[in-house]
Amino acid sequence: MKSWGFLFFKRVLSSLPSIFFILFLVFLLVRLLPGDPILALYGERGLSEDELLFYRKQWGFDKPLLIQFVIFFKKVILYFDWGVSTVSRTSVLVDLKNYLSATLELSLLALSWSFPLGYYLGKLSAQNVGTKIDKALSQITLFFYSIPVFWLGAVLVFLFAYTINIFPVSGRIDPFLRVDNITGFYLIDAFFSEKPFQSFLSACHHIILPALVLGTIPLAIIQKLTRVSTLQVSKDLYIQVARSKGLPEKKINSVHIAKNAFLPIFTSGGVVVASLISGAVLTETLFSWPGMGRWLVTSLLARDYFSVQAAVFFIGIIVVLTQALVDSFYGFIDPRVKS
Repeated sequence: MKSWGFLFFKRVLSSLPSIFFILFLVFLLVRLLPGDPILALYGERGLSEDELLFYRKQWGFDKPLLIQFVIFFKKVILYFDWGVSTVSRTSVLVDLKNYLSATLELSLLALSWSFPLGYYLGKLSAQNVGTKIDKALSQITLFFYSIPVFWLGAVLVFLFAYTINIFPVSGRIDPFLRVDNITGFYLIDAFFSEKPFQSFLSACHHIILPALVLGTIPLAIIQKLTRVSTLQVSKDLYIQVARSKGLPEKKINSVHIAKNAFLPIFTSGGVVVASLISGAVLTETLFSWPGMGRWLVTSLLARDYFSVQAAVFFIGIIVVLTQALVDSFYGFIDPRVKS
C-alpha cells in the first residue's frame, strides 16, 4: 500500500495547475484595481512628473504588464521573494508570518468548538428526524448560516463589549502585557512571557468573542452535513440487517452509522476551511484582529500590490493544501478506496 506522504505529494502535484492559475489571477486582478499605488503611497499632491516616474521605476511599475509578471513569477518561484510592502516597508514574508499565525490561532479555536458541537447537533437532528427537535435545530443552524458575520459580530460587540463590558473589542492581548512572538500563537507564547498566567488569561479574554463569531459559519455547515450523511447511512441495507439481528440501537448508532457518516464530513474539509477564511476577513476587520483577513483589507485600501498578492495567494494555497491533505487521508479512513 502506498504511504500517506506519497499520496499527499501526488495530490499536491496534481494541484500545481490550480496553484499557477491562482498566482497569475492574483497578479492580474490586483493590477486591474482602480488607482495608482504610487500616488496612494506618496500622496496625490507634491510629486512632480519626474519624481512620479522615479518612484514607479523604483517599485517596478514602469514596465509593461507582461514583463512585470515575468519578473514577479521569477522572483516567487526561484527565490520565494514576494517583495517589500509599500506601506510597512518591510519584507512581505515577515508581515505574512505574523498575520498568518494570528489567523491560524483564531481559526483553529473557532473550529475546536464549532466542529464537535455541529457534529453532535447533526447527529441529534438525524436521530430525531421530523420531530420538533429536528425542526428547531435546523432553524437555528439555518439562522447562523444565513446571518451576515459582520452583523452578528457587531451585535455581540455592542452587547458584551460596550453594554456589559466583559470582553475587549480589539487586539490579541492587553497592551500592558508583553508576549514574545515565538510560535505566533499567543495562547502558547503567553507561557513563555514574564507574567504567564496573566498573559494567558488576557489572550483567552481577547480571542473568545471573535472565535465565537467566526465559529458560527462552520457550525452550520457541519450540522447540515452530519444530518444528511447520518440519514443516508441509516437507510443502507447493512444497517437494516444489523437492526434485524437485534443489535442495540446505541451500538448501531455509535459503531456502524457514526463511522460511515463521518466520511462525507471529513471530505468537506476544504469547504469548511474556505468558509473559515472568508469569514475571517470580516471577523478580523470588525475586531481589529491582526490576521490575514485584516491585512488583506488594509492592503487593498492602501493599494499595497505586493501584500495583496501574497495574502490572496496564500489564502488560496491553504484551501488547496487542505483539500490535498483530506484527499490523501481519505484512503486510510475508508477501506473501500484503500487499494
